[in-house]
Amino acid sequence: MIKNVIFDLGNVLLRFRPHTLLKETFKNEDICEALMKAVFKAPEWIELDKGTMTDAEATDAFVRHNPVYENEIREIMSKWTLALTPIEAHVRVLEDLKKDGYKLYILSNFHKTAFEEQQDLHPFFECFDGGVVSAYVHQLKPDHDIYRSLMAKYDLVPENSLFLDDMLENIEAAKELGIHGIQVTENIDLPIELKAYTGGNKCKF
Repeated sequence: MIKNVIFDLGNVLLRFRPHTLLKETFKNEDICEALMKAVFKAPEWIELDKGTMTDAEATDAFVRHNPVYENEIREIMSKWTLALTPIEAHVRVLEDLKKDGYKLYILSNFHKTAFEEQQDLHPFFECFDGGVVSAYVHQLKPDHDIYRSLMAKYDLVPENSLFLDDMLENIEAAKELGIHGIQVTENIDLPIELKAYTGGNKCKF
């Protein structure tokens, strides 16, 4: 019986479209592609998720590796969280689950300062009973340790827990630990998928 529903953030509750923001900011496709590689696909981006670099340290590293784009890098790093927008249909599901008595948790690879900003911006974070965010524990999905951290912190039973994530490898890691999982894809009908686990007679989507 599912009692706990665990949510990733990026592309589950918050749509993340950095290339769209880059195009709106710089208009030049070559610059956009260069910045995708220099910033969002750089190893330091993962270090931000892991909490082992500060925003300033990562920005300096991006610039050091790509000095020709210094101004553009500093500009996009000052506003990249504008690429995050709530997925309203999924937020409504979150609210409905809460009303129906499920415990809700976050398990996400996310930068510390960005997470705190998003918490302040969006009321839906008040629905959560807790969570584990990578930057605070220096652990990353799909490593099993971060899942275990969440389970231990809130004394959750894996078999009673359902995890939603956009990355298949993260869902597979959850299942290896006995946690149920749903991969959230672009065209998913999330209420229908959830009813297979939570029971259509209980959740009023």
